[in-house]
Amino acid sequence: MLPSNLWSTLSDEILDASSDDERDLSIRIANQSLDSEPSTPPKIELELFDLDTPRPDLSSLHPEPLQIFRLWQTFLDNVHPLTKIIHAPSIQQEISRASGSPQSFSKPMQALMFSIYSCSITSMSDEDCMEILGEDRTLAHLRFAGIAKKALTVAGLLTTKDTMVLQAFVLFLVRGLAVGVQDRKSVVRERVWIKC
Repeated sequence: MLPSNLWSTLSDEILDASSDDERDLSIRIANQSLDSEPSTPPKIELELFDLDTPRPDLSSLHPEPLQIFRLWQTFLDNVHPLTKIIHAPSIQQEISRASGSPQSFSKPMQALMFSIYSCSITSMSDEDCMEILGEDRTLAHLRFAGIAKKALTVAGLLTTKDTMVLQAFVLFLVRGLAVGVQDRKSVVRERVWIKC
């Protein structure tokens, strides 16, 4: 949950150009090339995603290879037709190449994959989630959404020029919108049921 004063805090930090952190961030952004790895995430990025450590190791948190393929197929069936944010054949090739050892995913690809897992879980039924991952959909959703946040930070969301990281972030936001719509629908259903 984001703090309620996030936007005013963010606004204050942006407007305070004399801040050393802001100057350091501006210099890092100006000096970062398209193909370079992001340096340590800025403080605001860590606060935005409520993270303690700037570089957690996420490679061991991927699902098993068969689960990766099933989540990918769920994404292609349920999410991709609505978003068309990624070029599916290219991503499929990367998944096929590296799914046996997800440690070999680049940081941007890792962020995209965790966003894909999160979107897939959001779009599936409780029964499908239990069948594919062997765990409750709500718990799986919370787990993979949290890992997706960390992966976006590790990939340098606020300082990157990498399109794949931006695609991962858009999918992460789409997942959040879908969760909000699902929550509202269940509240409306409860109200209708109570009135009957």
